[in-house]
Amino acid sequence: YTLKAAEQLGENHVVNIMAGGVTLQNVTVDAKNVGKYAVHVYNVENVTLEKVTAVNGKFNGVLVNGSTVTMKDMTFRGNGGENTDRGGIELGKGSGVASAPKVTLQGTFESDRLEHVISVDVKQVSKEEVKNAVNSADSNLVIKEKAITERLHPDGPSRRKSRRTSPLPRHLPLRALQKPTPKRV
Repeated sequence: YTLKAAEQLGENHVVNIMAGGVTLQNVTVDAKNVGKYAVHVYNVENVTLEKVTAVNGKFNGVLVNGSTVTMKDMTFRGNGGENTDRGGIELGKGSGVASAPKVTLQGTFESDRLEHVISVDVKQVSKEEVKNAVNSADSNLVIKEKAITERLHPDGPSRRKSRRTSPLPRHLPLRALQKPTPKRV
């Protein structure tokens, strides 16, 4: 299935999840460069996004706003527009939100912006909260970037070559985001 933003959406989000225990799976959410995010998870716990493709968000594909979310096998394309420091998942804590964002990543994540699969709004999330924000429960987690990416536009897809010159797909383990294992003395 594909959910697409309507022009009347303005800068709102295509899918707003505002209740705990929700699972969104096997769907493409297209913000059509109108909505800020394809999916916004707001101030709730126990949300699962599985096999969701988030495309064409003005900012990022998914905003985890003070929520606890498990993501499995996600795809991000065309998010962030011309702003190259955006792309996939944003961890934030908007006004009126007391809880820190937490995300558990499992499986494979594909993005046309490899270096910006996860970003943190440091104006909203403290350094201490960042340390506990990402859990990579799947030790085989990889992030892929395709050699030819598909950027979706309201008028249909167009193909552009990736700026990367190395052979692709390129795999990047998220070990840098995992908590270090305490050393025993």
